Amino acid sequence: MTPFSPSIAVPLARGARLPDLESSVDRSFPDMNLFCAVRVRGRFSAIRVRSVLPQRKPYPPLAAAAANQVIFAREGVAGTLVGFRSPRYAAGVAVPGYHLHFLSDDRTFGGHLLDFTIESGTAELDPCTRLVLVLPGPGGAFGTMDLGGDGGKELEKAERAPGDARPAGGPPTR
Repeated sequence: MTPFSPSIAVPLARGARLPDLESSVDRSFPDMNLFCAVRVRGRFSAIRVRSVLPQRKPYPPLAAAAANQVIFAREGVAGTLVGFRSPRYAAGVAVPGYHLHFLSDDRTFGGHLLDFTIESGTAELDPCTRLVLVLPGPGGAFGTMDLGGDGGKELEKAERAPGDARPAGGPPTR
């Protein structure tokens, strides 16, 4: 989370997709070792997002929760993309690369961004040079969780494998 104060605006061409956005951000702010907050307000001719199902205690590992994710798609929707481009060295604290979420203007549709095609919109960038990490207070479950090991493979599977998701309305895969 960051107070968002954009200093760079990047217009997106009609028909631009997620790889186009990433290339535009990388050209406009090439300092790959700094975090960059990204916001895109626009109208999308098509957008695909995913979300995991609600979880209950005891909470499953990320890969298990993501195994039952649902993909949602909409056409002709206005809304906002928000997220970060995080440097590779920050793995373990942040998702390396791009991590973006979408919320429709009417607040009825959203999730983790998979892809989009934009009709019109502008990317706003806020290079982040100061980070604050806030952790849960003592005495909670976080303090006693086993967070050891390399969660990179689990994170990669959850973040980068949308082909493993089931379509919205389809039966859960178990």
